[in-house]
Amino acid sequence: MSMSEYQYYEFRVDEGSLSAAEMKVMNSLSSRAVVTSQMASYTYNYGDFRGNSKKLLEKHFDAFLYLANWGSRQLIFKFPKSLIKLQSLRPFQWEGVIDVYAHKDFIVMDIDLSEDEGGGDWIDGEGWLEAILTLRKDILRGDLRLPYLAWLQAFSNSCLDESEAKKVKSPAVPAGLKNLSPALVDFVELFEIDRDRVREKAKQSAKLKRPLPQASLKAALAKLPTSTKDKYLLKFLQGIPDTKVELGNLLQKN
Repeated sequence: MSMSEYQYYEFRVDEGSLSAAEMKVMNSLSSRAVVTSQMASYTYNYGDFRGNSKKLLEKHFDAFLYLANWGSRQLIFKFPKSLIKLQSLRPFQWEGVIDVYAHKDFIVMDIDLSEDEGGGDWIDGEGWLEAILTLRKDILRGDLRLPYLAWLQAFSNSCLDESEAKKVKSPAVPAGLKNLSPALVDFVELFEIDRDRVREKAKQSAKLKRPLPQASLKAALAKLPTSTKDKYLLKFLQGIPDTKVELGNLLQKN
């Protein structure tokens, strides 16, 4: 049976898990709920999700994806303020398309590349957020290719005339555009990023800096003060999310 409407909402925890109480809340929002300790998804062929997606993300999750068969594509990531600076994401803002804002202890990046006049290929939502979730941690490690690709598409969709386009301040071209990771390839496909424009910008892109080898990481770890190592060990034992990324960033700098 053909369906005239398709909407897909998915929320995910990057690390840790939902509590039993949180899972109960997510199940209560719809009879269409599919809920596990790491995610909640909702599929609609008529009607709308009655929850507030952004507020649910801010309170319970790290990532959110919304797809609809009339061309809507939205991805939201939440980052701890302690690991990322708001100004690092500011250059990628585009009114009505890419929104970056601070909220309490975290920063949110909301990418909405929906087609204004509808359209776009029909695509099922299952599996996509899991495939691109690693990009959240990449951003926390300083890899800004995802927001740059989103900005590039926002610029491409803007329909600015030549004189207006020249006035737009472009963010710096990030390293690594010549060799996109599998997750970035999925992001490009899902959000229908202009591949020709990406290839053109890739000519200006430097090689991505390789992470330190294990021997260098061990040496950097050995140099850390005992109090610092104890702090991170306690964070690991407490299961504080993104501790591995935080420690990795510190070791990369040392």
